[in-house]
Amino acid sequence: MTNANHDPQDVIARRAYELFEARGCEDGHDFDDWLEAERELQTQPASATARRRQEQNEGAAPHRAA
Repeated sequence: MTNANHDPQDVIARRAYELFEARGCEDGHDFDDWLEAERELQTQPASATARRRQEQNEGAAPHRAA
């Protein structure tokens, strides 16, 4: 979810809005959504980095010596 080119506040806001939508746009949970989005962002970078690295390794062509 996080990207070096994105401001963390924007990433949190986007995720909080996704949580709001997933709940059927029910008002009154904005603070909870924001905190949940922050928690996700704090725990996600390590797993996202590992997943991205794995995807790159799986998609990379085998290196052949000439």
